Formats: sequence, structure tokens, C-alpha cells
Amino acid sequence: MNVGVTDASFSIDRETGPNGAVILLRLSGEFDRAARPALQRAVLAALAGSRATDLVVDVAGTTLIDQESVDALLVGYVAALRHGHGYRVVNPRRRVRRILEPAGLLSPGRR
Repeated sequence: MNVGVTDASFSIDRETGPNGAVILLRLSGEFDRAARPALQRAVLAALAGSRATDLVVDVAGTTLIDQESVDALLVGYVAALRHGHGYRVVNPRRRVRRILEPAGLLSPGRR
């Protein structure tokens, strides 16, 4: 299943793996303060009522991320932990990596 959120400056595409065990959110564009509500809703919705065991957030297409959107990803991480899901943020560009690393969101296999 593919669903998504699109705005003038960013998009969030959601895919569910064939066996339903993994949900993938692909982020593209600029995630600033204005993007936070949509990002947080997308992350929490991916976890809500899902049979998936893992949520993977692919940021390869993300050109900018600010602290507001990092906070939304951290809210998702905490929710994933509470529900026993794995949670990984993968494929950051250098500029995005520098923002995500201090938050601890890039640890491999984060559970």
C-alpha cells in the first residue's frame, strides 16, 4: 500500500512491505518548522494499529531538516519503543546527517 503527504516544500511517501512487517516512510525536500505537524502525524500514523515490527524512515531525498522536524522523528522513536517496534532513520545526506547524529537517530538497528 502506498499513501503519502505532499506539500510545496516536502513530501512523505509511505509503503508497507510485502509481508507487512516493515513500514517505509520516504522523506523528500525540506523539513522545517512548518513540516513538523505533517511529519509527526505520518510517523505516528505509521505506527498506530500496525502489525509491522519495524518503521524505517528513509531521508535520502531530504535536503534540509531542522530541530522541529528532528523532534517529530524523536516523538516517533519514543512511540515505536512503547509499542515494541524497531525504528531506523537511514540514508541521510551529509548536511542532514550532521543534524540527526547528535539526536542519536542514526544508530543501526535502533530498537
